Amino acid sequence: MNKLEYDLLEKYLEQLSFRTNNAIHELQQVQRHLESFQSQISKRSFVSQTMPKLNSNQSNTHADKFENKNPSDLIRMKEVVQMTGLSRSSLYRLQQMEEFPKAVKLGCRSVAWVRSDINDWIREKVQQ
Repeated sequence: MNKLEYDLLEKYLEQLSFRTNNAIHELQQVQRHLESFQSQISKRSFVSQTMPKLNSNQSNTHADKFENKNPSDLIRMKEVVQMTGLSRSSLYRLQQMEEFPKAVKLGCRSVAWVRSDINDWIREKVQQ
């Protein structure tokens, strides 16, 4: 084998090694993506299997933890937001459209809602 043939063979083997390493790297990336997808799929199927199902007889709402309190309690905005999951502006907008219970005016700059009114509104939304 002369020098030229040897150099050509060496270059060919370098290119082949480079291509092989690239292919291995790409396959490893594909394998990581597949593992990631499998993990996400298994998490989603686990979540969907463990999620409670709502029906009209059983109320598994966020408001359940607030129900053991006195229904005639006056509650402030922070608790109403926690119970409903709505923002302040959404609450006031729904209230103006008469689709949410009216607040009770406590003072010149203070309002509250009756707990039972909020619980009833939540139950009504769950049943829809």
